[in-house]
Formats: sequence, C-alpha cells, structure tokens
Amino acid sequence: MFTPELQRHLYEMLMLSQYWPQERMEAQQRQQLEHLLRHARANVPFYETRLDAVFRPDGEIDWERWHELPVVTRGDLQDRREAMLARELPAGHGETALAQSSGSTGRPLVTTQNELSAMAASMANARSYQWHQIDTSKTHVCIHGDDPSEASYPDGLLHKPWGPPVLWGDAAGCQYDLNLAATPEQALEFIERHHPVYISGLVTRVSVLAHEAMRLGIEVAAAAILPFGEAVSPLQRQLFRDAFGARTIPIYSSQETYRIAHACPDHDHYHVNAELMLVEIVGDDNRPVATGETGRVVITPFYNTAQPLIRYQIGDLATRGGSCPCGRTLPVIDRIAGRIAHMFTLPGGRRILPNVSDQDVLELGARIWQLAQIGPRELEFRYVPGATGGDEAAFIRRAKAQLHPEFEIRFRRLEMSHFQNRRKYVPYVCEWRPDA
Repeated sequence: MFTPELQRHLYEMLMLSQYWPQERMEAQQRQQLEHLLRHARANVPFYETRLDAVFRPDGEIDWERWHELPVVTRGDLQDRREAMLARELPAGHGETALAQSSGSTGRPLVTTQNELSAMAASMANARSYQWHQIDTSKTHVCIHGDDPSEASYPDGLLHKPWGPPVLWGDAAGCQYDLNLAATPEQALEFIERHHPVYISGLVTRVSVLAHEAMRLGIEVAAAAILPFGEAVSPLQRQLFRDAFGARTIPIYSSQETYRIAHACPDHDHYHVNAELMLVEIVGDDNRPVATGETGRVVITPFYNTAQPLIRYQIGDLATRGGSCPCGRTLPVIDRIAGRIAHMFTLPGGRRILPNVSDQDVLELGARIWQLAQIGPRELEFRYVPGATGGDEAAFIRRAKAQLHPEFEIRFRRLEMSHFQNRRKYVPYVCEWRPDA
C-alpha cells in the first residue's frame, strides 16, 4: 500500500522535525488535529456531538476550549466500540486491522486501526533505532505471542529481514520469535543457540530470563535489551546489565495508540513522537500539569482514522519533563509513574502511587516481586526469594515508613513459575476497592 519512497519521505521528515521549534510543531499538530476532528465529527457516531465545545458557529475550531473535550475512557472503548468506528476513511489511509491489548488491568481492549497509522509508527520506530544505533543486519530474538501453536519451541519462527523497512540494507538480519509458552530454560537455550545481538520481550518475561540465567550460571551476551509492554525500573536496568551485559532501550507504547514515546539516546527519559500524536499530561482540571508534575496521560493519535481516539485516557500516570539537553525539541516524559488502576488507598481515603525503595528490595533478596493492596490496611508482598534470604522485619519497617505506618504487610514467597505464567506482572497492584 505504502511505497518505499513514501516511507523514506516520512522517515526523513521525522529526522528533521525532531529539532523543530515549538511553534512549528504546534502548528503542525493543530493542522493534523483539525483534519481528525472534522473527519470524526462527520463519520463517527460517537463524536457527532461530543466535539461541539471546540467548534465555533462559523465552523472554525476554538483551540482555547480544547481542554473542555471529555476524555475517552477504557470503558468507552469496551462498551461503545461500534459507535466509535468510522463509516468511511479518508483516501489513502489504507486497509484496517484489529489490535487487542493484553487486558492486564481488566478486560482486553479491541481497537480498529488503519495502515497509515501503523506505517507512521514504524517510521518513528526507525528514528529511535537510528538514535540508538540499532543495526537490523544483526540477529534479534523476540519473546512474545500467546498462541502456543505459533513460534513454538524449539524452532520458533524466523523473520528475515526485520525492523522498519526503511532501514533494510544489503545485509538482512534474522529475527527469531519464540512464544510465551516456552519455559525460562527453553527460552534461554533458544537464545544461546541463536546468539542474538538484541533481545526483546515483555519486561517481566525478560526479567525472569535474566534471573534464571544468573541462577543457572548461563552466560548470555547481548548488546541491548528492547523491552516493551511495561515500564522499566532502575533495578531492572541493572539486572539486564548484570545478566546479559546489555544496555536497556525502553519504549512507551500501547496496542491502542502504537508508539507513544522512545527513550532519549543521551538521557534517562522519553521523547514523545509529537508528529504522530498529541500527548497531554493533565491534572484534575483536564489541563496540562506543570513541568516536573505528575498527571494522567491523555493521547490523541493523528493518523488512526478508522477508530479515532480523541483525548484518550490511556490509564497511566506520568511526570512531565522539560527541555532536553540533547537538542531534540520533542516533548519529554520524565518517567511513567504507574497505572491509575493500581493506586493504593491510604487509611483516611487519600490515594497514592505506591513506591518502595529498590535498595530495600535488593536487601530483602527479592528477585521478582509484587506489592498488592488486599484490604483497607493490608498489603501483601509476593516475591521469588534469592539464594540468600533477607530481613523481612526490616523491610516491613522501611516500607511502612515510605507508605503509611498503619499498613500491615505480610509476605508470600513464590516459585518462579508463578510469574512465568503471567503475560505481565506489574510491581504494584490494588486488589481492594473501598466501594466494592
């Protein structure tokens, strides 16, 4: 559908636009938003009146009232999916396909996306590969996929070439896929057999493999880990260095919105793909928070006209960054702080993003762990213990000081297999609701 020339043109534009002045980027974003708003209002039942706040009587758009548009929620995507589909697409936007999320925070989400949106995301991915000097002529192993009949052990599935087509050169690299049904031992044997320069997969799954490699004394060397699906903690970055000798190149993405932001090559934060979407970090008033503050992530992808998501609240909390010394003018996300659904409720009713010190976890000897709120004052720390046990009483004292002194914390020790059987295993989860 999209010629190599068109892909190359978009890629080259992205390489230039990462340095655009803020005023030029804002003008480009508003132009794309206007096309999307007019298309959605005319072709998508869900938006027929939902966008009225920004349309003046003369049909022009009042950008000062943008914050008045209601956010789209996960519930909207689940309950009003048919009304959110466009009756027709603009010319040249390509065929459509379905995408489904993992359902790690509840029911899976199914969205309809068009080819233009996927192609644009691929070119943004190519830009990130250029930032981090990822060589697609080298070998790559990717651990992903839920269907046990596809990419199964021991053969997996070979792709050649791999990576964004715009980066394909004369020497084609190999990508070997292995599905999530493989045990850690099988996955490590698969990796050893193919000697990849790059390893990618869900953060939790790669963490499991790193721990198992160190436990079993298996030496696996890679240049970089390309994790996806979850935020990467400093502890996990260190784990990947220790187990694989590899740097970590994270990505912020979702099935609903594709590539949101990529890791800066020079600093420990993310650059938003602002040419492809508007990413807002907003407070309770639905307006952007100040630099350094944390708020809800609200996203409007420009090119998915099959099922437009206008001010979609993705469910994450993030911290807004300032300008980056690297010289790129793309907006900065300092960190992905956590999921809204996983916030804890303190005694007294205030909600917080839970956080315990990486150092405390290390001293406990927890190899992989999860802290869950299971009652109004009850927390459960689930973990796979290391070879040497830690001081659980000391961990309780420090965790209560960081969270709330009235919390009672109990421990549940797990086998590695309990984590291996989960597609994602988030570090903090709230399993109790005060209104349940």
